Amino acid sequence: PEPEPEPEPEPEPEPEPEPNKSLCEKFFDLFVQN
Repeated sequence: PEPEPEPEPEPEPEPEPEPNKSLCEKFFDLFVQN
């Protein structure tokens, strides 16, 4: 008999979406650091 495939892990619940401004600022900080 074929082995049963491993069950897919349940996806983690997405955190509450942050404001776009905050997200952009995070990316901006990453660019500034590099």
